[in-house]
Amino acid sequence: MAIGSTIYKAKLNICDLRRHYYAEHSLTVACHPSETAQRMMLRIISFSLFAHPELTFGKGLSTSDEPDLWQHNLDGTVERWIDLGQPDIKRIKRARGRASSVVIFSYGDAAIENWWKPNKAQLEGLNNLQALHIDSETYNSLESLVQKNMSLTINIDEDGLFITSDESALNFQVNQLSS
Repeated sequence: MAIGSTIYKAKLNICDLRRHYYAEHSLTVACHPSETAQRMMLRIISFSLFAHPELTFGKGLSTSDEPDLWQHNLDGTVERWIDLGQPDIKRIKRARGRASSVVIFSYGDAAIENWWKPNKAQLEGLNNLQALHIDSETYNSLESLVQKNMSLTINIDEDGLFITSDESALNFQVNQLSS
């Protein structure tokens, strides 16, 4: 018998000073058995950075045709496609063909050397692609926020993110790899 996903509930109070977006979102997040708690939290952070009423979680790890998060327009077209990790160039190009905006959110120190640097020339020239990154120390610290029922206050400004929960607080920068 296969191990099922672990379900988490997250109440987000988002204050994004960059976009002037202020809202509360209640999320149900399924953490795939092969997904780490840190990666699940990175999905929640990605949701917070691009929060919109139409932004939803895709099947991600369990389906290769869907991103970790995506936002559809009312006509069903994909407005935003968000992938975590280090997808291959073919996947990024397919995503660009399906969505108006593509975001890649990489994590860990090895991602810069092993993924970004070899692909930088191809990726920087893509006009509807945004590549973001957090370092290993930040990525590993995300686990301190994880609870089965989370209530997170997320403040976003030009200097980064400040996330507080009942148990923990984190302040960190998200680095832009391309524009």
